[in-house]
Amino acid sequence: MKSIKAKEYLESLPRKGGVYIHSDSGVLYTLFEWLKRQDKLTASSVVLVTDLGMLEIAKEDLPAFSFEDAQKAAADYGANFRCATRREALELYDARFRGLDEVLVAIGGKPAVSTYWTSEVDLEPSSFRSFVYNGISGDILGFYRDMSFAVRPVCSFRKSEFKDEK
Repeated sequence: MKSIKAKEYLESLPRKGGVYIHSDSGVLYTLFEWLKRQDKLTASSVVLVTDLGMLEIAKEDLPAFSFEDAQKAAADYGANFRCATRREALELYDARFRGLDEVLVAIGGKPAVSTYWTSEVDLEPSSFRSFVYNGISGDILGFYRDMSFAVRPVCSFRKSEFKDEK
């Protein structure tokens, strides 16, 4: 069985968008490749590849937090993790129609169907609102920062994080 090697994968990016399983050993797999594996690898995230770049997505939601606490919780999840930007949130919604939920379930995670804090605040000086993303409808809405919503940590996936399968 062939997994995507770093060099091959990076060379194929313009033509190879989609959702990949990021195994804990550092190798990216398609859902088909993952399901065909005989060994029991584990994965704590998936990688979404779009025209905008590569985004690593945690496999499960964190509990509901206020806006400020959500930012801290996402950062505490792992190195370089954070809440998604509004643009990334829209990419997450779009990816649900390209297999994101199925890939998350395949690694023991949960579909991205909650309402999540983004990392962005309303820049209107008199506003006390920040933006949330609804995973079911794809809506981006402003809510007061002391309200509680879920967190789905994400981080930019870097080329240096690839490992070749040995």
